[in-house]
Amino acid sequence: MDAGLIPKFVELLRSSCYRDVVLGILYHLSIEDAHKSLFTFTDANALVVQMLLSNSARLRNTPELVALTVNLANSSRNALAMCEGDGL
Repeated sequence: MDAGLIPKFVELLRSSCYRDVVLGILYHLSIEDAHKSLFTFTDANALVVQMLLSNSARLRNTPELVALTVNLANSSRNALAMCEGDGL
C-alpha cells in the first residue's frame, strides 16, 4: 500500500462507471486492520457515508458499499471521520 493505491481508488469512486468495481477493491483492502488507517487520510469516509445515505434504494444491489462502510467504521478514526460535518 506504499504506492498510494487507496487514494487513487478513492478518487475513482467519484466516477459512476468505475464505482462498483472500486467498491469491491476497497472492500477487500479494508478487511486488513493495517489498511483501515490509510482510509482516514482520504475522502473515503465522507464519500462512503454520502453514497450510503443517498442510495438507500440501491443498497440491495451494492452489498460492497455496506460491507466497506462496516469495515471502515471498525476503526475509531474512520468512525469519527464519518460523523464529522453532515455525516451520521
